[in-house]
Amino acid sequence: MVIISILLGFILNAGMQAVRSAQVQQTQALITKLEVALNDRLDALNQTRPDPASAHIYLAKIFNGNSTPMLGNLRAQTIAWYDYLKMEMPDTFFVQSFGPPYPINFAANPWPGQPTDTQSLGNYILPMGNTVLAPFGDVPNPPIMPAAGITSAASNPAGSGIFGASYAAAAGIYKNLGYLPPGYDGVDNDGDGYIDDWKEGVNASNQATVVAHLHNHTHNTARAEVLYAILVEGRGPLGSVFNKDDFSDREVADTDQDGLPEFVDAWGNPLQFFRWPLLYHSDIQRGQVIIQENTTGGGNLPSWTLLPPYANPADLSPGNLLLNGLQVREQDPLDVNQQLVAPAWWSNTYNNNSPFTTTTPSSTFGTSGSAQAFEYYFHRLTEPLTNSGGNPTFWDRGSTYPARRAFYSKFLILSGGLDSTPGVFLYNDTELGNLVANNKGAWALIANENLALPFSASPTGGFVDFTQNPVYPGTSIDPAKYPSSADLIQAAQDDITNQNNATTSGTGGAG
Repeated sequence: MVIISILLGFILNAGMQAVRSAQVQQTQALITKLEVALNDRLDALNQTRPDPASAHIYLAKIFNGNSTPMLGNLRAQTIAWYDYLKMEMPDTFFVQSFGPPYPINFAANPWPGQPTDTQSLGNYILPMGNTVLAPFGDVPNPPIMPAAGITSAASNPAGSGIFGASYAAAAGIYKNLGYLPPGYDGVDNDGDGYIDDWKEGVNASNQATVVAHLHNHTHNTARAEVLYAILVEGRGPLGSVFNKDDFSDREVADTDQDGLPEFVDAWGNPLQFFRWPLLYHSDIQRGQVIIQENTTGGGNLPSWTLLPPYANPADLSPGNLLLNGLQVREQDPLDVNQQLVAPAWWSNTYNNNSPFTTTTPSSTFGTSGSAQAFEYYFHRLTEPLTNSGGNPTFWDRGSTYPARRAFYSKFLILSGGLDSTPGVFLYNDTELGNLVANNKGAWALIANENLALPFSASPTGGFVDFTQNPVYPGTSIDPAKYPSSADLIQAAQDDITNQNNATTSGTGGAG
């Protein structure tokens, strides 16, 4: 009997290992399949050259106190690319209302100024600033930008999208929420100046269903739902990459019963999709490196440290720091001429009269209002930690602007693996709901979650993990509701991602 029991134990253990191996392989296969599709989508998007709009031109200028700001045509083109790719390939959303006019926000902050539309949604219509008089509602005297055609709003007030996504990209979400066809056809059917709004997609016949779906939605499913909407329910010129019949019930589910299908891993958990995971560290991108020190923090917790991007965690001696600093600096594929980190625009020393007053985490690094505005709409342009300067392990490799950084990143598709816990920071429903109620939902997502932080964004038990909390000013979170950095690092050990799988095609890049 003892021998039989031992043999049964071996058999059961082998069987469990075989099941786990099959689950990993199933998840890897799905992620690889989705990566190929996303590469194809990015290649198609990159074939289109978006023309800079008035807001792109305005944001790209250098306001150095002269009466006529300096042009930044290459930078305006770069910003136009960012605006275009963000709206055509959103990666998350949150529910901002349970009724008209648009219940979904795809992590979009408003362009400042006076909108020319009659219902005051013009600040959110895309491309950014499309229906806002420039600059910010007032034409200066004398006008400073008449040559750029920026003294009046664009001729297409409906624009190409709203609340962070193009009408075509948002269509799949609205269709699966239960909207009627006029609510996701990309046409202003009722002639009120807005495309695919609540009045076009919802009436007495389906309102109860749509509202119930919105109430059922949970945030941890949003990224998988957007990915499905883009690749399977895609509308417009790009269409869809897949048909719903291309996936089995083990690969697609609706775990929160909100009507929105999600790509799920072999354990039935929604995948997480990040368009610009700047701080995620992998073999493909530098992101943010983290090491555990020999000391302990408050409450006997292990002390973790953020390292500069070109430091070698194994050897931080001065000689090796210099060698590490000789590594090739990463480039932003959308900004090949490094216009977004050019000191004349990036620094508040030169661009000292920028009209943008947004406060972002990089405000302590001497960044201009224009650079902070870019971070407010897209992603950060600085390291998430304070650098005293002169360190060759930082991107800048200098002491004047040591915090600035050009990030290379590739889109990330991530499964939490066997433990079902992704090793990246994600907001919970309660806290995100509070942020949304205070008009800071998009702000917080762009600042923190969208970067795929591989560490906690909050103090834990009174112990601040790192030298600078990356949370945007005014967007506090409750550390008791989130795993610590140590927990996230441990949870990441079994994560399965497209950046761990072999890259099959394309580069994706920061765009």
